[in-house]
Amino acid sequence: MGTSPKHEHETVDEDVEDDLGQVGGIETYPLNTLLIRAEPRVIADVLRRIEKGAIKLDPDFERDFVWDDARQSRLVESVLMRIPLPVFYLAEDAKGPLVVVDGLQRLTTFRRFYAGELKLHLPERDDLHGLEFSDLPQSLQDRFEDGPLMFYLIDPSVPDSVRLDIFERVNSGVPLTRQQMRNALYNGPATKLLRELASSQVFLNATGRSLSNTKRLRAMADREAVNRFVAHFTLGPNNY
Repeated sequence: MGTSPKHEHETVDEDVEDDLGQVGGIETYPLNTLLIRAEPRVIADVLRRIEKGAIKLDPDFERDFVWDDARQSRLVESVLMRIPLPVFYLAEDAKGPLVVVDGLQRLTTFRRFYAGELKLHLPERDDLHGLEFSDLPQSLQDRFEDGPLMFYLIDPSVPDSVRLDIFERVNSGVPLTRQQMRNALYNGPATKLLRELASSQVFLNATGRSLSNTKRLRAMADREAVNRFVAHFTLGPNNY
């Protein structure tokens, strides 16, 4: 991506706007204690770590992957042209894999191309148009695998509320919603429950399916509503 391909902006409904700048966020965190380190990686190593589970792509995000073939192809073309890419932000977990929040579209594109799931759609480039990774000459395969990436890793000691604020500030395209960030950082039984409740007939009837169209509103607006209800129901109005 000559400059990186940008996500298309979606309108955010004010009624479901996220609670940014919450108390206890980045504004209250000591200036000299924010632990973030930079690590250079190459694409082949990152994809190997994703395959091993050492780097986790949010599975719900992958199901909702929205980049078309042309946008994905321009990103791969940029790598083959040795154009530097924007940085990636990940959160470290002392007990688990690295969690990707900023860079999911790009890493998913790399994974798809490397796995033979993407044919390059570059009609103005006869040398690349219609090719899969395995069709590339060896020199270009090596160039793709050796494509340099810069990771910024946020230390697990950084509080959760601060990590969410960091991701909200640095997201390079359309900012991810807070619910998308939570879904990436805490993917497990709780996020599975939110997905099941948001797709239940009871919820769809109660909301008239008004929160289920992510293209019209924003990604995971339905799960955000369920999350808020569960918090209000379990904690009570005073602690909510």
